Amino acid sequence: SQHDAASPVPFDALAAGGTIFDRAVAVHTSGNAGIASVLTGRHSREHGVASLRDLGRSTLSPEERTLAEAFKDLGWTTCASLSDPRHARGFSGFAQGFDQYEAPRVGEATWPADSVAIGALQALRTKLQPGLPLFLFASFGDLTDRRAPLPPADVAAPFIEARLRPFAERRAELAVQLDRLAEGGGDAALNEIKNLLSRARGSSAAGAWVAALRDARRAGGDAASGTLLSAIEAAGRAETATVIVAAPRGWAPAAAQVRAGAQFAPTVVDVPLVVRWPFGARAGRDASV
Repeated sequence: SQHDAASPVPFDALAAGGTIFDRAVAVHTSGNAGIASVLTGRHSREHGVASLRDLGRSTLSPEERTLAEAFKDLGWTTCASLSDPRHARGFSGFAQGFDQYEAPRVGEATWPADSVAIGALQALRTKLQPGLPLFLFASFGDLTDRRAPLPPADVAAPFIEARLRPFAERRAELAVQLDRLAEGGGDAALNEIKNLLSRARGSSAAGAWVAALRDARRAGGDAASGTLLSAIEAAGRAETATVIVAAPRGWAPAAAQVRAGAQFAPTVVDVPLVVRWPFGARAGRDASV
């Protein structure tokens, strides 16, 4: 890397040293099923983890072999930090093979991106050993989850302004709150906008609100990932580390929607999945899976 180690690493800079799939399709976009597929490399009908609508199939079997177990068997230090209570150690079964595993407990709120980074940094400070390669897995929250905490106002404000200002000409109350947000109204203004648009669910303005939150959360994930990668580089471990950064649900552009019979199928999701490995990179911009 040619950047200053004290500055966050943007996804574009990271991806430039890896393999990029322009047309990758997720096996699942739901939380536990998708994460289980990333950790095992297997489809949900093989690893058995399904939607949380079926609580009997929400936990990864200890008989499944995970990436963390494989790296640990090779002598690597293995750390993870995940955002969702569904990923809790005793509930998800995803802690298999990790020396340090951080996630909110069942019933707690979803962690924002910076908290995921804090959890990962704590794991690195606690477990990183001299001379051992590192495997780090970080998973951020659902970018479009209506129940997730709002992003910090200072992060979300520019995205909300860009997405919602065109609607302010016809919505005086919205214009007032956007002005308030721009003047430093913070979380109070953000919550007022949320309340205004929650009463207009299904409208174009409500859709723009969801898109603005998605943009803000993705920017938060980008910054948090940069913090992690910069810390790894500052520790001199960049060439002996493999890092996976993911989010379990992105968004599906209308043009990319796929249908299987009458049931909506998993779609192309606009969310980064970046894999960095220590022993070189391959070109693959036109590859598809």
